[in-house]
Amino acid sequence: MEHIEHMDFNVIKLKKIITSVFIIICFFYFPYMTLVFITMMLAIANLYINDSKLIKVNSFIYYLISTFLVCLPYSTKTLTPVMNDKGFYWGYILAVKDQSFMSWFENFSGNDIFSYFLLKLSAFISLGSISTFFVFTLITYTILFYAIFRLTGRSCCLVIFLFISQYNFEGLYGNIIRQALGLSIFLLAISYEKKIKNVFYGILSSLSHFSFYIYLPIFLMPKKLMDIKTKNVILILFSCLIVGGVIIKSLINKLSSYVGFINDRAEAYQSGDYGNSITRKIILTLIFIGIIELIYNYLKKRNLLEDIIVKVRFYFIMITAVFFLMLSFTEAANRYSFNLMIFTMIFIGFLLDKINNFKLKYSLSLVIAVSGIALYIYINSVGVQFFYFGQLSNILDDNVIEILQKIRL
Repeated sequence: MEHIEHMDFNVIKLKKIITSVFIIICFFYFPYMTLVFITMMLAIANLYINDSKLIKVNSFIYYLISTFLVCLPYSTKTLTPVMNDKGFYWGYILAVKDQSFMSWFENFSGNDIFSYFLLKLSAFISLGSISTFFVFTLITYTILFYAIFRLTGRSCCLVIFLFISQYNFEGLYGNIIRQALGLSIFLLAISYEKKIKNVFYGILSSLSHFSFYIYLPIFLMPKKLMDIKTKNVILILFSCLIVGGVIIKSLINKLSSYVGFINDRAEAYQSGDYGNSITRKIILTLIFIGIIELIYNYLKKRNLLEDIIVKVRFYFIMITAVFFLMLSFTEAANRYSFNLMIFTMIFIGFLLDKINNFKLKYSLSLVIAVSGIALYIYINSVGVQFFYFGQLSNILDDNVIEILQKIRL
């Protein structure tokens, strides 16, 4: 009997060794994809943990692993492709890396002082090397993760996992990094109950990217006005769609022939779609609205609504209204459309957190996780040809040695 138990123990030990060796080999040759699968399992596991301390520990482990998954690809991405904002930021880093902070502050002019300050700080920490992008992305992603954790609790890992797997995430955090910082801080602002913190972080997000100034009045809205009926949501957003897409465009076309300034500004903001189809973005936004309203009404019928769910939905409605109102200005509308997707992910997190049926929760979370992996592979292989943000197929191809060489270690 003891001999059999000893053999069983050895078999278990051998299986653990083989599994460990397999993971190490996978990590060496396919580090990014290995981390994707590990983070997927951690994200699903987090949904079934009831102990608050264990949720925090598992979430922290997820954060540490996902940090490399997020920060390394963007800090090793090529600097040369057409329309790559990262190339501009690299030039800025080289220009300011040897300046003192006092000299930098005295010479700074323009908007977005907080994001440029963090770029300067990141350059200082990394001694002006390419690793500056790792440091900056680490700061931005840390704020995002903390904000999502505050908003969704134990489902935050799956929300982040699904968001990382989107073109939207790579466009923001891999290229238009100042807006990514602004969005991370904006979500952090929403996560607080007190108005003073809402406004403080709202201003900080605006100092990270000027486009967030337009959201500041939303923070002053009283709580009692946030719970809007679905039929009123449809009416509000449809009105904004008509005004922004038809009426404002018609007014611009009429006034531009009489007022030179309006003509100049209209041309500036109507010319830059950067390869993005506004029609496609409108369709996606309508899908986001449908998903959020379905989840919201599902939770409302079952008396599962919380104040934070009502609040997040209200902010989504308001920023969607802004996007629709900007449709006559292609570049501006494109900018504001980037802020919408994460709210849909957050609502999926709300739904998963409230489902008590084990089989339903497991099935839904698994489908979402597998979809995330499929999307991650697609956007970094098949879909990479659509990127204006630099070649990212190295996420699937690079091994550990190649990554270390790229970050110059």
